[in-house]
Amino acid sequence: MHHLKWQYQPDRRSRNERITIANQQLVVGQLLDESPSRKSCLEEALAAGYKYSR
Repeated sequence: MHHLKWQYQPDRRSRNERITIANQQLVVGQLLDESPSRKSCLEEALAAGYKYSR
């Protein structure tokens, strides 16, 4: 949701959103490092997250 706001509402970007996005990217990266098999589900998870965030 934060990423969509960042992308489509550039005039409303905040430092807090940027930090949240960066932290979430780190968490996802760590999860994928710990369990590489999750990469096969990544596309489906991103699609579901996008649908939910919209």
